[in-house]
Amino acid sequence: MSDKSISLVRRYFDEHSDEYVDNCLNNSVSLYKKKNAFLNVHVQYDPSAVLEVLDIGAGGGIWADLFLDDYPRARLFCLDVSSLMLRKCRPKPGKYFVVGDGMNPPFPNSRFDLINLDALMHHLVDHSGYLATILKIIKFLRSLKTLLNQQGRVIVSEIYHESILRDEMVSRLLFFVSTLNLPNFLRSPLRTLVRTQGVGVCFLTRRQWAWVIAQSGYRIEGSKDLRWNIPFLGRLFGFKASGDLFLLLSPM
Repeated sequence: MSDKSISLVRRYFDEHSDEYVDNCLNNSVSLYKKKNAFLNVHVQYDPSAVLEVLDIGAGGGIWADLFLDDYPRARLFCLDVSSLMLRKCRPKPGKYFVVGDGMNPPFPNSRFDLINLDALMHHLVDHSGYLATILKIIKFLRSLKTLLNQQGRVIVSEIYHESILRDEMVSRLLFFVSTLNLPNFLRSPLRTLVRTQGVGVCFLTRRQWAWVIAQSGYRIEGSKDLRWNIPFLGRLFGFKASGDLFLLLSPM
């Protein structure tokens, strides 16, 4: 990330660490259990294997704890730009905490069996524009290949939004609103609609995520779509489909 993006994201998650970890604990545990069940369908790791795992944007380490419950001999590195988020992590054997930027992870000589990305990539905003942000996400995914061993994989959970008139219209609108540089008295009311207002988010459609992954040089080994129920008000605002998307990727 640029220095500006890193600073904005770090400050945002420092200020909202309670919201993302403590207040969302039950929902996060439920989602990550589904994600790990999805992973185990597609990859049969030996539970006694000494796996090398990197969790980029690890936050409070909730996914890491669940993974280590299944694979207690793994070495799992929790990387996050926010030190306050990492302070929410509880110590556990095999779990290591590293403060750093996912665009430049401090592991020059390491190779991992698995890299985990949980709702991370929509925060990789380039404030010069929407298309520049998509290119930044592609660059990020490409960079992860150097961190994977020969059989290494990337497991992703991301959020998608699609609109009625044109698939990516909602994505573009949320990007525009969330990156507006507004005075505080205007920013606060907008946060009821877009909580990352001023920081930026870039939610893509399912078709866009598939395109980004192909352009990054990965193939999709498995996918799972957990579609949300769109309330009536959401449909009035043009939302056609939204949900959580699990993807298991391997380099081509």
